[in-house]
Amino acid sequence: MSWISAILDQVEHSEAWGFRAGTAPSAEPAALAAMALAAHGRADEGLLAARWLMQIQAQDGSVGLNERVSSPGWMTSLAILAWESVAVRLAGEVAKSAGDKLREASRRGTDWLLIASGERVEANAVIQHDTTLVGWSWVDGTHSWLEPTALAVLALKSRGLSGHERVREGVKLMINRLLPDGGCNYGNTVVLENTLRPHLQPSGVVLTALVGEENVSERIEKTLRYVERSVGVETTASSLAWGLHGLASHGRLPNGCESWLEASAKRTAKRGASLPRLTLLTLAALGTESPLIILPQQRSVT
Repeated sequence: MSWISAILDQVEHSEAWGFRAGTAPSAEPAALAAMALAAHGRADEGLLAARWLMQIQAQDGSVGLNERVSSPGWMTSLAILAWESVAVRLAGEVAKSAGDKLREASRRGTDWLLIASGERVEANAVIQHDTTLVGWSWVDGTHSWLEPTALAVLALKSRGLSGHERVREGVKLMINRLLPDGGCNYGNTVVLENTLRPHLQPSGVVLTALVGEENVSERIEKTLRYVERSVGVETTASSLAWGLHGLASHGRLPNGCESWLEASAKRTAKRGASLPRLTLLTLAALGTESPLIILPQQRSVT
């Protein structure tokens, strides 16, 4: 796939890992770059971005926005996924020394992630989801939201902690926040008796994190159907990538999606080459081989 190689070449040679070409490095694009390069057979190149993430890791194990802004720490989840992805794909003499350092950074990040949490809110009549469930938040001191919870669950599953009580509560929270007819908003369900509309990107992120979980309420199945009928050749890059990740993690990857990814990559590049979106597309092209999909048999025990 020449479009994937072109993106990987651009990411590899930029060595800046910013949100756009020529901008200062940030944790989210660096983590996605490390994962994309490593997963496509360029682990040594991905190691550069992974090492930069280690450089900005705080003493408490968290990873902030960039070198200057140390919080919020939700990017820690992506950093853990990047460190794990690169570590398992390194080869030769560098695998031992670099791999040990990457796993130590991952362990420290995991320790922080298990302490970090969203704020519990007393049940009330205005918000109808279970506000007492605790997951993870975008910003310290605020309520738990879906995407940071899903990313934290993915990171902890990659560390072999699927059975940990924090992961179990995070899974319960995500299923509780799925809308009755499928899909999800960014964290709320029914507000002032109005059911909110689903959005594709958070639905895909949550489905990816719910891989292997029991579908007791049927809301997972309804969400899969919502994503299946929502993705297509015109879907924007992040929504398409996460939607396909969610479907792939449940064995529902649609036929013809490779052409959707290529078309989206071309549109995104034409609009200014947003590196995180482009790397997400290359990761989605891997299907179940993407490091963002943590299948039960792939979970680390380190």
